[in-house]
Amino acid sequence: MASIRGKIENPVYVSANVISEIESPVDVRISTDVHYNASSLSTFIETETALFLPLDLSNAKNLYVLSNPQSYGNTIFSNLLTEKYLIFSLSGNSSDSNMVISVEPNNDLLYIDKGKKYSLLSSRSETENFGWEPLSNSYKYSHIERTDFDSFDFPQVTISGTRKIPTSTGDTLCGPVTYTGYTYDRLNYNWYFGTNAGITFNPIQSGGTPTSISGSVVSQEGVSLISNKEGRLLFYTNGQTVYTSGNTVMVNGTGLSSSGTSTQSSIIVPRPNTNKYFIFTTDYSGSTNGLQYSIVNMDLQSGNGEVESKNNKLVTTPITEKVTSCLHSNGADYWVITHTSGNTNFYSYLITQSGLSGPIVTSIGSTHNTVRGYMKTSPDSSKLVSLLYDEDIVDIFDFNSSAGTLSNLITLTGFSYNVGPYGLEFSSDSTKFYVSEGAGEEIYQFDLSYSSSTKIEENVIRVASISGASLGALQMGPNEKIYVADYGKDYLHMIHRPDGLGVLCNFEENGFSLTTSGVTGTTSTWGLPNVITNKTLSPDRFVYLINNGRLGYLFNLLVNNVNNVVEPKKLSYYGEVYKYDQINSGFTNSALYNFSVGYENLTGNTGNTIYLPSVNLGEGEFLIKSYWQYDVNTFLAKQQQVRKNSVDTYKRGILYGLYYPETDWYFISLFEAEKPLFNNSVAPAPPSIDTLVVQTVFTNSGTTQYVVNGLSDPIVSYNGSVLAKGIEYSANTTASTPYVQLLFTPLDKQILTYAYVDNGTSSNLYGDVYTITSPIVSGSTGTETTNDRVFYNTTENKYEIYLISSPASDIVLSINGSILSNNIEYYSSTSNDRRIILQESLNVGDIIEAFYVPNSSINGLVPTNTPNISWSINSSPLSVNGKFTIEFTDPSDINFQNIQYSGVTDYVVGEKTYKALVTLTNAVAGDKFIYRVKNEKFYTPIIGEVIYSYSYSDVSSIEIQYNSGKAY
Repeated sequence: MASIRGKIENPVYVSANVISEIESPVDVRISTDVHYNASSLSTFIETETALFLPLDLSNAKNLYVLSNPQSYGNTIFSNLLTEKYLIFSLSGNSSDSNMVISVEPNNDLLYIDKGKKYSLLSSRSETENFGWEPLSNSYKYSHIERTDFDSFDFPQVTISGTRKIPTSTGDTLCGPVTYTGYTYDRLNYNWYFGTNAGITFNPIQSGGTPTSISGSVVSQEGVSLISNKEGRLLFYTNGQTVYTSGNTVMVNGTGLSSSGTSTQSSIIVPRPNTNKYFIFTTDYSGSTNGLQYSIVNMDLQSGNGEVESKNNKLVTTPITEKVTSCLHSNGADYWVITHTSGNTNFYSYLITQSGLSGPIVTSIGSTHNTVRGYMKTSPDSSKLVSLLYDEDIVDIFDFNSSAGTLSNLITLTGFSYNVGPYGLEFSSDSTKFYVSEGAGEEIYQFDLSYSSSTKIEENVIRVASISGASLGALQMGPNEKIYVADYGKDYLHMIHRPDGLGVLCNFEENGFSLTTSGVTGTTSTWGLPNVITNKTLSPDRFVYLINNGRLGYLFNLLVNNVNNVVEPKKLSYYGEVYKYDQINSGFTNSALYNFSVGYENLTGNTGNTIYLPSVNLGEGEFLIKSYWQYDVNTFLAKQQQVRKNSVDTYKRGILYGLYYPETDWYFISLFEAEKPLFNNSVAPAPPSIDTLVVQTVFTNSGTTQYVVNGLSDPIVSYNGSVLAKGIEYSANTTASTPYVQLLFTPLDKQILTYAYVDNGTSSNLYGDVYTITSPIVSGSTGTETTNDRVFYNTTENKYEIYLISSPASDIVLSINGSILSNNIEYYSSTSNDRRIILQESLNVGDIIEAFYVPNSSINGLVPTNTPNISWSINSSPLSVNGKFTIEFTDPSDINFQNIQYSGVTDYVVGEKTYKALVTLTNAVAGDKFIYRVKNEKFYTPIIGEVIYSYSYSDVSSIEIQYNSGKAY
């Protein structure tokens, strides 16, 4: 056993020599303290380290009774030796084919040590041995000496949609201090690559799994893309052609200077605090095009973007097919790094809000005589690795993210590749990196904890060998899993736990299918998207803001059965969910929920799922702990069909009471901040307007004021064209004689028509006007935000209008003065009462006006400048970590950028209904405002920044009717 490199966790040293028939002392030597259990339920002596020997012989056959020998001082078993001494014969004293439970001549020892797997054989003896007892007694009582030793490591478990608890605040960006309404950039949430293949990671925002999609790009190798903060795709490119989010060619988006056969053909980097983006391109095999950049302006072409500047040269000499990008140390700016051909020069360019500057040149490392192979910085920006495919070279550097320079070269040349190092990706903790054989079958893990090239090369671990593969790029997704390209395949391979050492990284062959019932004909090539290395990971991989109606989570359970122990050892999986107690700073001892998967399903189905119902969880931070049940695989235990479990080992931890980082998984589930509902907006009674008056007059040249006799907002048309309130007219309904004020000078004897509610109130009819001044946002159903007034739904291919307030009536809708036909040219949504769906198209500059009766407790004329606003939410808060803010602003400030008045009400646990009296200081009769209620919810996790959720009520408008509120 001296040559075994493994480690046995719970060694037990028990040896005994039993001499039958001859009255001799029984020599029992026990090197650890033992606790003896004599019940029939306990089949073992349990040592302090939980190792067992069989004692319960109730299942043993053919018991022979002998006279009780004297104990000769062996007092530890004296309570057993009061009557008889037992000799037993078990079924199958040798490993023959008739045995009920087979006993192999040798027993596999299956274990993992320092990330490498080992399979060795333990010794087993089933021979008669009389060398130490008198021959005269040899056959009177048959004596058999047995040794039987069994050892294995439990498989490592990965649960999708969860992660390890962050080790530092910098490891997660749960919510910015400014609470601006988004938590982090989702720049890496949509991928297109290969032959029309793609992945969207947006489902991970709600506890789902990434899904395959199809795009227009065809590229043998390099591609790049970018999405916005909400995860909406903006555009993508193969280095030659730029495609919009709608998979069409962007305006001026052809003829970029790269090639789809360049390793890293392009990378897209935002210009901070603008809506412009740089596309950096590298050409194929040292072409004289060098490094060039183009600029995409997403404010153009109605938000579809346009390449406004193209193929601007930066490096005019040939470069290698390498370009990467990472964050500057200030967290706001970006570095872009490339390498020229035929020398040792790295070029670093800085991108700030002001634009592009540099280069900073560092001459260091191997001469790049060849071009193929990836170059990347680590997620923490501390390292840069460059691969030279045709020369079997890996260069490792320290990278200074403040200065853009490289230092401390380590060159790996002593490791032999079958083809050459091509694909590259770091572990999420920046302690390791992975390299794939380009067009080969192997993937290796390199450990950066070693400081010398010799040590790094000695400790390289092969984590995958895939027969028939033609491997390419490695790229980490927002869900902290590395995806592996394989040329011509309709799937990607996956590394599920990149931080794991060696085979504990949990590699899965054919882990992600690129085809579904709706996506066909898509395949991988050698390339995957080239992205900003610090913008790879997303806290969406473990933070879920869900609505109260969500039933639960469906997570994938992945068992890393690298040593093939599940079936031979009959390992059944068990899981338990525990909740974090913020008061006591630890996980509770009682499980909220448990689940299990039998070994038959673990071996027969690699896609096991577990369902965690929300009703059992509530909200907070949760830990999933795993343990196993298994056969005891020694000879006597097999005869008795003994099964044990590891629950006692796994129901303990080294952090937060129960957390053990190597085996446990973690996630956060919080109910999102609910939309505040004005009190009469819940199932309102159908409104009734009985006295709608339509009046027509002829205009007088130069006269702009015309009398109306109602208190509601009037609908006004000029020569049959509906006018836009606040743009082409205003209405004063609080004067002693209400009137319409035209904001232009009419011609003589033109037809002016206005409709209003006679003797009504301002809440009877509301004019909601919106002018499209910026590009129309697009996305799938439900991805619109509360601030979107117009939206293009890419799922339904429809334009949508969102009313400023929830309507309690039908809507009269006009676009650019033309009234549309209700339920023909537009119709109301059945799932969102603010959404109006159009059969027509919209464009920047269009003026939209909708008239309807709004749902609001206070709307229109109010008698005082101290309105009492009331609202409610459907579910009462579970904690006090939240607040409501009532915001008042000018009617023209539809985005509430300049709040004029506000009031704050804190959460009350168990309370659904709230109200607040807001004093509009200095407001007088005739002043108009719009207002809304903002619901903000906060949660501070174990480690990480504050998690923030917010929601707005509908918007209502008011006009102060009297000055009585200023009385004193």
